[in-house]
Amino acid sequence: MELPELLPEGDEDSVEYAPPTNAYGLVTPSHMGWDWRIEKPNRRNPFSHPTPPMGIRAEREFVDKLDMENFDLKFRLYYLGEAMEKMSPDGLVLAKENAHLNTEIATLKAELDHYRGQIELFDQQKSQFHQWSVSKDKEVCAVRAELQATQQAVKEMDDRREDVERECRDFRVQIQLLKCHIADNNPGSREEQNKLKSELEAYKSSIADLTGLVDQLQSDIVAERAEKHQSRADLKTALTQLDQEKSALLDMSCRMMERDSQLSNLHNESQAIKDEADGLRKEVACLKTAAAKKDDVLRKATHMLNDINLQRDADCHALEAMRKEAQANQGELGIQTRQLKQELASEKQNNNSLTAQVELLRAKNSNDVSSARLEVESLKIQAARLNEELATSRNQHLLATQQLQALTAENASLKNSIDHSSRSNSAQAEILQAEVSKLQNEIEQRSQEHRNELSKVTEEHERLLRCAEGERKAVVEARTRDLSVLHEEIGTMKKQVSKAKLILKERERMMSEVEKASQETERLQTLNTKYSQDLNELKAKLHDQERLNAAANQEINALQEQIKSREEVLNRANAELTSFVQQHSSSSRTMDDAYAGQISDLQAE
Repeated sequence: MELPELLPEGDEDSVEYAPPTNAYGLVTPSHMGWDWRIEKPNRRNPFSHPTPPMGIRAEREFVDKLDMENFDLKFRLYYLGEAMEKMSPDGLVLAKENAHLNTEIATLKAELDHYRGQIELFDQQKSQFHQWSVSKDKEVCAVRAELQATQQAVKEMDDRREDVERECRDFRVQIQLLKCHIADNNPGSREEQNKLKSELEAYKSSIADLTGLVDQLQSDIVAERAEKHQSRADLKTALTQLDQEKSALLDMSCRMMERDSQLSNLHNESQAIKDEADGLRKEVACLKTAAAKKDDVLRKATHMLNDINLQRDADCHALEAMRKEAQANQGELGIQTRQLKQELASEKQNNNSLTAQVELLRAKNSNDVSSARLEVESLKIQAARLNEELATSRNQHLLATQQLQALTAENASLKNSIDHSSRSNSAQAEILQAEVSKLQNEIEQRSQEHRNELSKVTEEHERLLRCAEGERKAVVEARTRDLSVLHEEIGTMKKQVSKAKLILKERERMMSEVEKASQETERLQTLNTKYSQDLNELKAKLHDQERLNAAANQEINALQEQIKSREEVLNRANAELTSFVQQHSSSSRTMDDAYAGQISDLQAE
């Protein structure tokens, strides 16, 4: 929703320093230096925290800032009050209700977030309690199984005891029967009495043996109980040690996985290095072949230059012969000049072929790998130098042609003055010989410079190859050392794992021995009763927690319904306010247009 401009157009300072406002032009408290939902403790938000202490300078700056914002607020509230006075009383009431509803919605949202966090905590606690109850149920099942086993053992012992007592009762009945039989029979029979006495003594000894057996069984039961106590303590210690060893094994397995990942990474890196080395070898081979081709081309160029030099020497000799023959026969000079022109044309063709070969070299060098770019650049520079030298040689050939033309002119003039022309021709021949010698020296110097540059380039290329090979070898050696160290660590870890496996086997054997021992019935019964009591308490707590969660969910649903109803009211208020503002803006625009028309009419009059 857009509000009309409340500030005048000329007042730019107030607009520049005015803080951000809400939908009704009111400054939000979070932009006045403090957040009312976070820092100011109040009754609606009991989870807020007080602001930390500030220094004197900070307090002064804060007070100055508040004064400035207070002035801006007063300034804006003045114009806002004027705008609200122009509005209808219903719009003013709706604006106040909207501001109040905004504050209540913010507080309700904060409370809703808090309740949602509490519900999430309750859900987490519920899941933890469910897991704990499941584990306790498993323990109770195990304890019940152990209790049944011990009850079965106790029942067997009771049966044995009942059998012994039954035998004792039978013996006593037999003794009584024997006594009665003795009393009924002849009391004078001494032999029968002795026999009965012996039988009685035997029965007494058997009864004594049975009582001793019962005492021994009781002592065995006591000893067995003590052994059970000891076995329980050993079992607890063994379980703790087993948990520790399991955690250590988990750590070792994690380390092994990390080392395996490192080994795989190192293997990949070594494979990449090998691939790079193979690529470098291929590039070196390509560069060697390219260098060989370039050497062949340069060799051909040197041969061609030598041929050119030989041709120039032949030309010089021919010129000398021509000069000598010119003294004898001037008519042959024209023929020799034509031959020289043809030879110069052939030399031009040779130079063109050389330039074509240089262009071919450039085209070949443009297709080389990135590592040979510097070499290609240097070769391009050399080709440019060769082109310059060819240009200079062409210029020299042009000079030679010009000189030959001058010679022809001089030969024409020699027809008139043979003596003077012979002298001038001899002087010019000497000059030409000096120039030809200079050209030969320059060509030799240039060829030597080219050879030196080529040797330098090849040496630099070989040095770079050696450096790359040395770096590759150093990297490979470092990686091999790292791999050997990792292999040693893996061997030690494998040994540790084997030791841990042996320890686990021993622990399992101890566990099997401990499991074979019977457990005490009284402790199990007490534990069973205790666990049942704990379970009942936890179930009661769980029921209470579920009841609280249900109440909280009901409250949250009620709050959400309140928020929805208030949002609907707020949307209706916003719609009414927007319609009112649009009507007011349209009416103000019509009034402004009417005023502007009147002002324009007045100005026109």
